[in-house]
Amino acid sequence: MRFDHLDDRTGYLHLAPYVRSDCGVDQRVWGNFARMRDLYSMFREDLCPPTMQLAAWAAQFFVSRARIVANPPSKYARVKELLEAPEAHWLLGEGKDFEWGAAMGPSNPFFGHALERSWPVIFNCTDPTMADRCGDDVYDKAACQCRDW
Repeated sequence: MRFDHLDDRTGYLHLAPYVRSDCGVDQRVWGNFARMRDLYSMFREDLCPPTMQLAAWAAQFFVSRARIVANPPSKYARVKELLEAPEAHWLLGEGKDFEWGAAMGPSNPFFGHALERSWPVIFNCTDPTMADRCGDDVYDKAACQCRDW
């Protein structure tokens, strides 16, 4: 299991599948999570490059303290504000035409799905080739995580 990969050099390790993303276009299910582009810009302070980024499903991961504090608290506060936006906020209307799973809305926010896939970008573990090297059933300590120092 990937849980066994943890050590004092683990910077970012996701426990669910890694996927390639093209600024929000999931290359595995071909869903378009357009707000991933905005999250990339917010946390990497650059435009999202059309060169693929690492994304992941399910927000189950380990991240080092160093990677958490590398982002200013104001960025986490802004994400929290967006997640807690009132029902009338324009952000909660996004994804209404998305044809996947349950209907999007306050209890199943489209922004929340984009955020869920963006954790690797937020914690600066963006190499998309990790999705190739570390498939769903691959448990390779060197291939399946970003390392600190």
